[in-house]
Amino acid sequence: MKQAEDGLPVVGSNSKELGVRVPLNANADVDLDVNDQVITNGKGLSVAEHRRYMLGHFVPKRLAPICPGATGSNSLAFYKLVPELLVQPL
Repeated sequence: MKQAEDGLPVVGSNSKELGVRVPLNANADVDLDVNDQVITNGKGLSVAEHRRYMLGHFVPKRLAPICPGATGSNSLAFYKLVPELLVQPL
């Protein structure tokens, strides 16, 4: 995920940003009904239970020692949700 200057994820609707892409975007993550409500049809926000389930191009190369196959830009960051409900970069 892209990291903002404050260390938190960049919020937006583009690739590698925290948010979902809606229709009119060719890569929409969700579909909307006529009232702009999300239709539950198997699409949705992409998340992973653990970094080992991420595709290599989403994993920063600097993490290759702990994530074999990492080929992503080192400007990307991983975030995890900790018990205190804070988002922390890895």
